Amino acid sequence: MALPQLTASPSLPFQAVKAATTTGVGASPVFSLSDQRGAYQNLMLEAVGAGATPTTVTVSLSASLDGGTTFQTVSGQSAIALVATSTGTIALITGLPVGPLYQVNVGTLTLGSATSVTVWGCLSGA
Repeated sequence: MALPQLTASPSLPFQAVKAATTTGVGASPVFSLSDQRGAYQNLMLEAVGAGATPTTVTVSLSASLDGGTTFQTVSGQSAIALVATSTGTIALITGLPVGPLYQVNVGTLTLGSATSVTVWGCLSGA
């Protein structure tokens, strides 16, 4: 079965996680990186809560080299804190190669007064 996916283009924000209410990959589309700006890309991630700022959000970045059959966590890209004690931060992941399929996985999620969380991503050339 072919995985639904999107191609993330440099400088255009995209939803890396759509309205998550729980941990895991259920709200996470598969995406690939555009090669418009070279063989490597930088990825920025930001968590935005619906209705309020969530209390805690951590994510990990997984990649598939076999067309989406198997995803594994990219080395050094687990437990990326996007929100801690209701304070958000933007994470910067540098030097991602063009070619693999990627997916952002919600690892820790405490919604607090938020009803869901969306993680936005944006690419830039490395």
